[in-house]
Amino acid sequence: MKKNLLSLTTIFTLSIFLSTSVNAVFYANPTNPNRENSEYFYTELKPGETVTEKLTITNPDNVPEEYLIYPVHKFPPTQDGTVAYSLIDSDKQGFSEYTTIFPSEISLQAQETQEVDVIFKAPEDAEKKLYEGGVAVQSKSKTKQGAINLSVRKVIRGTFEITDNPEKPEKKLPKGIDPRQIYFWGSISLAVIFFGTLTAIKLKK
Repeated sequence: MKKNLLSLTTIFTLSIFLSTSVNAVFYANPTNPNRENSEYFYTELKPGETVTEKLTITNPDNVPEEYLIYPVHKFPPTQDGTVAYSLIDSDKQGFSEYTTIFPSEISLQAQETQEVDVIFKAPEDAEKKLYEGGVAVQSKSKTKQGAINLSVRKVIRGTFEITDNPEKPEKKLPKGIDPRQIYFWGSISLAVIFFGTLTAIKLKK
């Protein structure tokens, strides 16, 4: 009975640690998110191709903090729909095998923000299919939960597809930029160039 209780407690603890619903004491999001999938990474690449994305990490606390950043692969969901991801010392496979983070460890001062590279690399002989996983950001400081010390971890979900005909997803515009402004300023620029050219031609004549 005690062994069964211990096993259930361990599974429950791991499910909390592995879940994406952990309330993190930091912010981590794709720097240039996709228009359709702004909360996680998505890209397509062909065998032998490398695609580099960016992850922005912010320490909103008033004290310095150190973070570990590493790729994880997604486990098949349980019967109740629980989603879990691999740990930092798990064997790499699929998504975590073909993804590299640089730098993989950072130190942030209070209120500081830093970007890291998320590099997807498809080997020439990689199987053409969809790979699911994510990028884990884990604080090095420990949080006391009863008798257990836990590290706070957030997983930014990620998916990439290896295919012979990749289509690059459309990126969202940076915050604060209105597409109408781009059109407006683009129209003015074209008008200036057009009338400037006409003026130059007239002056030559």
